[in-house]
Amino acid sequence: PIKQIAQKLKAGGTPKRGKPEYYGGDIPFVKIGDITNAPTYLTSTEEFMTNSGLDASSSWIVPKNTVLLAMYGSIGKVTITNAPVATNQAIIAIVPKPNVYYEYLYFSLLYFGKNLVKYNIQSTQKNINKGIVSRFELPIPPLPEQRAIAQVLSTVRQAIEATEGVIAAARELKRSMMKHLFTYGPVSVHQADQVQLKKTEIGEIPQEWELKPLDKVTHTQTDYVANGSFASLRENVTYLDGEGYAILIRLTDFRNEFKGPFRYVDKHAFDFLSKSSLKPGDLIVSNVGAKLG
Repeated sequence: PIKQIAQKLKAGGTPKRGKPEYYGGDIPFVKIGDITNAPTYLTSTEEFMTNSGLDASSSWIVPKNTVLLAMYGSIGKVTITNAPVATNQAIIAIVPKPNVYYEYLYFSLLYFGKNLVKYNIQSTQKNINKGIVSRFELPIPPLPEQRAIAQVLSTVRQAIEATEGVIAAARELKRSMMKHLFTYGPVSVHQADQVQLKKTEIGEIPQEWELKPLDKVTHTQTDYVANGSFASLRENVTYLDGEGYAILIRLTDFRNEFKGPFRYVDKHAFDFLSKSSLKPGDLIVSNVGAKLG
């Protein structure tokens, strides 16, 4: 049980809102959102509190290398403090005993903590409490094995974070290049100030470019099943997973990469939907719902 491996197990508290003297100080104030957005180590918080706020609430100074566990909403989310912080009541801090390595505790909760959700004590918002956390059991091998396990997982984590950093930088480069190319055209950054621009409703573009409606430069078609006629087909069509006459593209297929798994339809369904058949190279745009555009 966690209560047997923790030298301190305590939730925090929130100073009274509406008291400006309680906020804006030097003490990082951790909330659930800070944990869900944090990597392995907590690097930043949205809010800070003052010593007055600390004294006026049940919050306390959580030491460095403490595991923070979310008890409300995002049950089981964890992070490690890399500096002293204070937390609100939705977060419980677990200060491990000397025979428990804090990174091992983090990774074991990251893996086993998903089981905490089944102890949810409220229906409207998922909540657990200190009692549930204190009784929750984790496997605790000898300290050298804890460190070995944590070392392997830390190495993997560092590789993932490095890769994510490269991906984020590439995305930012892409956004920057798109802005440049669609504003100045295919010229170098040093030549941009030589390009004459004109203002349009979608922003500035090169003077010699034309702005045209999409239907003047493409052959467009609306999804044939969007008019409700698909309902009559739905009772007679057989969906096939992994093989079939043609792929049926759905909104759920709109992801960063269009690579499946897909649902297929038979020849009968394809003939019914032939007005919306597509060829390789066609552009598909979602025109409804949360994935609009």
